Amino acid sequence: MKTKKKIMITFDEHVKKVEKQMGMSVKDFHEKLDNLLTPEYMEKAEEYKQFLDEWLLSGMPIHTLKKKGRKELELKEGEHFVPCFDPNKPARNELPIYWFYSNYDNLVSVYTNAGKKKVIWLRPKADGKNKRGVQKWKHPVTGKIKSMKAYCLGGLIMNADNTTNRAKLQLELFGTYAYGPANDKWNLNGHHEESVKNNPLRLYDHTNIGTVDVYAHLLLRRIRKIHKRIRQAVTQEEKDALTLGLMRDITEVMDAEFPGKGVVIWVGNRLDLDGNYKDDKGIYAYRYLDNETTDKEWYIGINFFPGTDAATKEWIFQNIIHNQGRLAAKVDQVLKEQNMPYGYFTVLPYTVNNVQVCNLMITHMRPAADAN
Repeated sequence: MKTKKKIMITFDEHVKKVEKQMGMSVKDFHEKLDNLLTPEYMEKAEEYKQFLDEWLLSGMPIHTLKKKGRKELELKEGEHFVPCFDPNKPARNELPIYWFYSNYDNLVSVYTNAGKKKVIWLRPKADGKNKRGVQKWKHPVTGKIKSMKAYCLGGLIMNADNTTNRAKLQLELFGTYAYGPANDKWNLNGHHEESVKNNPLRLYDHTNIGTVDVYAHLLLRRIRKIHKRIRQAVTQEEKDALTLGLMRDITEVMDAEFPGKGVVIWVGNRLDLDGNYKDDKGIYAYRYLDNETTDKEWYIGINFFPGTDAATKEWIFQNIIHNQGRLAAKVDQVLKEQNMPYGYFTVLPYTVNNVQVCNLMITHMRPAADAN
């Protein structure tokens, strides 16, 4: 995979960079963090949580801090807050014990001034020319002002399951200092699975954020670019050369990022009603397959038509579950008719009462018994 040379540094070089940012060794960082997490510290965190609960129960308004341009947070129906701080989870055990994040991606803080407390709304702040806002706090271990992309914060707190294998290891080792710019393949990024360019309202939507390192992030971007070049290629020879090069890149990243894991890469391609390519504005992301799935001969992903509402999606999903036997027979037939090699996928229209309701993406998995 072609990347700038300075990005592909060694892990030892990366550790030195992180320790410089911390102002201490990684070992000292963890020792100080352990010393921080005392029963008294946990009790203080609980006091902040109790204050927030009482404030919300009272119906008191939540405003931004400064009087000039002050704005009020209008809570949505069903909106609730969880502590950003969690003593048992990497990176979150460094976050302020007075911060709370909502399921609608709002960050509030219990602010203390002259001994008096109130709840304030912390809106993402623009970071220079970058329109993607950040949140800043004084790090309780290093004592330095730490900043973090606001959408990365949401992904860390509300969507932690959507974190790649190596990213989890980075969080355990470096905590919030694992996040950084795309000039180092070991740094962590928040990945928008539906691009912000096409979906600007999902910039801070935690359900749209995966946590990946730069190395894995670059592959997803490269896949989109190469797929476009493949579609535009004139000769089959050119298509084959591009495909082969991309497969090598994918293999290299999979070996580093997901050793021994079953993974399907969603490449962002959306399909029309006939299953033909429409555009690349869909989700592009990594999806883990559990052990049960990787033991099977095929894997099914549902590709809903644009505009399908949540209730219809749930109805289709339940219909597919209840008709697994009929579907399995159809999938086996498709695999045989198309002679699908392992690792390839095909589109199977799914109909209910002779009406096509969605497309199914059938991936031919290698059964565990045949795995090398």
